[in-house]
Amino acid sequence: MPLSSYTATDILLTERRRLEKPLFLLIWVGTASFSLAEENYFYLISCTLAVAVNWLAARQNKEVYVRKRFVNIGVTVALIIILLEHYKSDQMLIITIGHFMVLIQLLKLFERKRSRDYVQLLVLSMLLVVSSAMTRPSMWFVAVFVLYVLYLILACYVVMIFTLKRGLDTAAKVTLRSEAGPLSPRQVAWNVVRDWPGKAIRRMVPRILVPSLLIATLAFLIVPRAENYMMATSGRYFSSAGLAPSIRLGEPRELYLSDRMIMRVQVNRDDRRREGFNKESRYLRKYVMNDYASSTWKNSDGPKRFFLSPNELPPLDSDTRKKMVSHRIDMMSLGRPDIVAPYPTVLLQPPSGATANLSRDLEYDLGGSFRLRDRVRYNTWSFPRPLTKKQLEYLRRIRGQPVNMKYIIRRTQLPPHAEQRIRDLAKLWCKDLLQQRRDNPDRREELNLAIAHRIKNKLQAEYGYTLDLSESDPSRDGVEDFLFYLQRGHCEYFASSLAVMCRLLGVPARVATGFLMDEYDADAGEFIVRQRDAHAWCEVYSSDTDWTIIDATSTSDRLGAMKRSWLSGFTDLLQEMRFFWYRKVVGYDSITQRNIGKMIADRTGDVWRKVCDVSASLKQSFIRLLTRGVVDRILINFLLLLQAIMAAILLLSVLGWIRRRRRHPVPDQQRRLVLLDRFLAMLERRGLVYQPWETLRERAVQAEKRFSLPADRLGEMTELQYRWRWGGEEPSEEELRRTRENFEILCEILNTPRSNS
Repeated sequence: MPLSSYTATDILLTERRRLEKPLFLLIWVGTASFSLAEENYFYLISCTLAVAVNWLAARQNKEVYVRKRFVNIGVTVALIIILLEHYKSDQMLIITIGHFMVLIQLLKLFERKRSRDYVQLLVLSMLLVVSSAMTRPSMWFVAVFVLYVLYLILACYVVMIFTLKRGLDTAAKVTLRSEAGPLSPRQVAWNVVRDWPGKAIRRMVPRILVPSLLIATLAFLIVPRAENYMMATSGRYFSSAGLAPSIRLGEPRELYLSDRMIMRVQVNRDDRRREGFNKESRYLRKYVMNDYASSTWKNSDGPKRFFLSPNELPPLDSDTRKKMVSHRIDMMSLGRPDIVAPYPTVLLQPPSGATANLSRDLEYDLGGSFRLRDRVRYNTWSFPRPLTKKQLEYLRRIRGQPVNMKYIIRRTQLPPHAEQRIRDLAKLWCKDLLQQRRDNPDRREELNLAIAHRIKNKLQAEYGYTLDLSESDPSRDGVEDFLFYLQRGHCEYFASSLAVMCRLLGVPARVATGFLMDEYDADAGEFIVRQRDAHAWCEVYSSDTDWTIIDATSTSDRLGAMKRSWLSGFTDLLQEMRFFWYRKVVGYDSITQRNIGKMIADRTGDVWRKVCDVSASLKQSFIRLLTRGVVDRILINFLLLLQAIMAAILLLSVLGWIRRRRRHPVPDQQRRLVLLDRFLAMLERRGLVYQPWETLRERAVQAEKRFSLPADRLGEMTELQYRWRWGGEEPSEEELRRTRENFEILCEILNTPRSNS
């Protein structure tokens, strides 16, 4: 990988280093915003290393590059990688395109860069920032927002420098009419730029940045809500882990679970009532699925099952209310109007402006004039376990009809050979319990629960947990493939196998999906729910216990498979910042918004009234001064305020003048050859007239022709002036001695009378 120095033109004239250093930082900011929004740190680390190498090289006026054909090969390889990633993963297309843009940027960083390459890098970085906003609007937490602001500042600065560099590139190639060809950078630099206009560029940045920030602020406030609004108005939503209305088994793929925090849940806000909290309260349910066919769980009733309103539920007495478990749920929007709640939730306070609908299975859904927001806050109240007879009767009244256990069992369709194999295995595991159930029909429901627990224990003991299902065979039934071939899987396979085996043994069971709360924040007194907490479990029915949660997935195995990376601590910090931002800034509910609005209005009104009172008092004081000549305290304070403002302005002006003097001490006299100035003055006294547009070299040519001066000595003095004044090269003692010698010889020739012949 060659490391070459910039050309003299790049160093002296076009100031290439001043462009590339902020450009590299701009590229890093664009990639960082996309990586943080996507929660993918591989590309962030790769870009950081590449930018660091190029930045260090540019700092030393060098560039790192590889040959063009290697860059082209890299582009081809990147395209192949992206195509494979697109067809083998289920990620959004915009993320795949973003990965491709990052790879192209990395390749362009190690290519010999010209103006066209700078434009391409600028466009790619801009597209990455736009992609980060489109990838996941709810990820606009504070860190990414700061990166966006930094990107705007750098983009304004880089574009202005690039525009200036384009002009300097053109000037470096221009040939003046008095020159035989393009001059060296040391000769032409003074004609183009006498000092780098960094101060002028920095002054222009705020003028461009202010409208850019206004537009970015509007985008920041509108974009996170725009997608949710469009989905809410169109009725089309994205599926999310833990909230999919169906489960599909048998897909050969590997799951990747995100650490993104989506919910904070406070259980039993009154700490004095801890007796109601139990393990079932940690399961937040969304969907219940009764139908199994073709390796897929779903509910054939569809959205029509949500037909009840909480107002239609039977009333609860005060004693029952006191014993209920409360959940205060603060949830980030998951792209659809979803409500998760523990079972059985019988009271729900929906978000402001929303109404809740529920099914006979106590699944909740949002309706009414509710607009999908970035954060949803609501409260639930559920019955604790074990259920009392009064609570069981209340749940039966909600359903309006008894649970048809035979109908639930029949809603299972398996291939004949798979059904027989699974039934035989279940009978083998529960042979003794099945015999007891036949001998004791009055204990059937009690033994049904025992059968379900037996199957659960067998599954936990003999089957492993994994997220990698790349070896699964979609031609087989999903439960059959798990039990007899894979013998490992994730929660959907454990729950499905338990439910299917229970049904084949005559035990009514179904599958539910939602979230399982495992992580507890003791300081805040809240459970933290992440996307990786999406879970599936089995529910078994008994008339004495209602639907009972039986989870066949081992919690230790499940958490062990979710190994967190070394960046998890940093990710947690960013997630906390993002959640705090939406909870405290963006996601206020209507009551808090009204309170904040009223407080701001009151404070603004107080300030405005104070300003009006002071203005009226000042007006009366001026009237008394003009009519009566009376000076009061208000006028004196006003005069002191004006004097303080003028003194501050004067002080700032003096400090600015001192700083400029220190930064540029006597710029014109510091690097000027006095002897050359004296010689030019002698030529003017002898009638040589200079035009304002003429350069020093053109004046020397005129003097040489008119007074027959030696071109070598006059050219040597002119060359030294260029190098010293505009090139910044200090002359040596030998060069100064030669200059004095040339001056004396030229003066002698000039003072020698010329003959008229």
